Amino acid sequence: MTYVRVPRTTGYISKVEFLKIPLLSNWMKNLHCLFLDRSDLKAGMKTILAAIEEIKTACPSAFSRKEPAIAPMLLCLSSTPAA
Repeated sequence: MTYVRVPRTTGYISKVEFLKIPLLSNWMKNLHCLFLDRSDLKAGMKTILAAIEEIKTACPSAFSRKEPAIAPMLLCLSSTPAA
């Protein structure tokens, strides 16, 4: 639902189980989804760190402040480029 409402490229984190559904998994990959394996903590942490790096490269100004800034990060989340 949010994908059609956001004017820029977006990215999402989804359950790894969605990779088993052929058409849905292709569509989600085109939406720049990262797939989180909740049963494997190490792989899950790698996915979360990859998402953080995507945000940092898309909008470095959100991470240049000393205090946390949620609003710029949310704006950057809605404009993450393809990996």
